[in-house]
Amino acid sequence: MKMTAQISGWMTSLVVLLSFPMVLVSQHELSLTEAVFMDESANYPICLQFDENLFLCNWVTDQTFAYRNEKVIPNNNHVLELVKGEEKFCLPVHGKLWSIFKKGHHGLDINLQTGDTVRAAFNGKVRYAQYNKGGFGNLVIIRHYNGLETYYAHLSKLHVKANQPVKAGQVIGLGGSTGRSRGPHLHFEVRYKDKPLDPFAFIDYENRSLKSTELELSEVVFEPWKYSTQPTATANSTLSSLYTIARTNEPMGGEEISENSIISGIETLPKPAVTSSAVWHTIKKGDTLYALSLMYKTTVKKICTLNGLKDNCILQIGKKIRIK
Repeated sequence: MKMTAQISGWMTSLVVLLSFPMVLVSQHELSLTEAVFMDESANYPICLQFDENLFLCNWVTDQTFAYRNEKVIPNNNHVLELVKGEEKFCLPVHGKLWSIFKKGHHGLDINLQTGDTVRAAFNGKVRYAQYNKGGFGNLVIIRHYNGLETYYAHLSKLHVKANQPVKAGQVIGLGGSTGRSRGPHLHFEVRYKDKPLDPFAFIDYENRSLKSTELELSEVVFEPWKYSTQPTATANSTLSSLYTIARTNEPMGGEEISENSIISGIETLPKPAVTSSAVWHTIKKGDTLYALSLMYKTTVKKICTLNGLKDNCILQIGKKIRIK
């Protein structure tokens, strides 16, 4: 009788356990005090707090956006600690600003030369590092310990791989003009759970530093144009000398045709004036890299380096590539 009761108790416990979704992780990656639950619609764990689960939950290395099933509700009481202790911040690259964060444009477009080093903004781990067909070109996405993700687009070369830990200031790639781009530049985005926010909300661009070690996640950070007549809430006169802004109908960066949606009729910028004698060619039927190298008296290797191409790639008719 006692044995029967004991077996019955075991069976009851087993039924209770099986009624809850299970998340299997290694003991090293997840402690007993860290809260995780399973989102049945998404089929992967969702983080409840900023800890080591950041690199387990919503961790997708083959897609640009990882939080498709989560809604971000700005909350004035929600404050991110950007850096802790000895952690540092590094501006990825410094140069003239082609475009800033505004409605329809999700980040900063910073002028550079092809081959310039691009560095990680904060400590973190690379979630995505590959060519993006959505318009970003060679793209690196880093998830940071503060819960933010930073995007580095149009790179000519990638120096990191997915799942690789990085430190602030570490070189993650070389600047370029890959993807939907009209000239070498870095398209730099900061996102919280896929939702873009204004980098100038916490970055002092002139001094290449943080304005504060904390960031309050309020609506003004995500949609500053609702609260200011300026393109961004923090674009003041001290930054005006850094801008080389104009208007055109042709998109320059890759964000307009990203995986989110195609946005039409927005303000975008043309290719800035190039101080060097840059030569561009629009691909026509029958063009090959070898033929172009002979036509312009250069080499296939140089053309590939300027545009982040492989020597055996298929050239797209109508696409502009840089020759020199």
